[in-house]
Amino acid sequence: MRVRRRKRFGGLQLLNLLRLDRFHQDKKSKMPLHVEQVQSLNYSAPDTDATVNTTATTEIVPANSARKYLVIVNASDVIMYLAVGANAEKTKGIYLAANGGSFEMITANLSAEAVDAISASGSSKTVTVQEAT
Repeated sequence: MRVRRRKRFGGLQLLNLLRLDRFHQDKKSKMPLHVEQVQSLNYSAPDTDATVNTTATTEIVPANSARKYLVIVNASDVIMYLAVGANAEKTKGIYLAANGGSFEMITANLSAEAVDAISASGSSKTVTVQEAT
């Protein structure tokens, strides 16, 4: 496990990389360094595909209180719009670019609510969804 620690010398900052096994103490101050453990995630396998309509909002990911991670990839040639916990509307909400545009929920923006989508034009299109709990 690697942890970055900054040391200050005058106006300069030096970045040291430390190799930590289980526990590490700063040699000078004898203070323990905080190390976050990464928890394992259970991914839904395989990826699931959802069909998105152009005329009405479609729930592409149901609400899930155990959600820890989510990624949605636009597998179509048309722009899509997403909404978390609400109905999706054309030209409003989260913009999902055509041909591989993606939206990712991580710790900083994680929500347990359902995700809806709507396609900007054309016929029904596909998005690929991967969720982890």
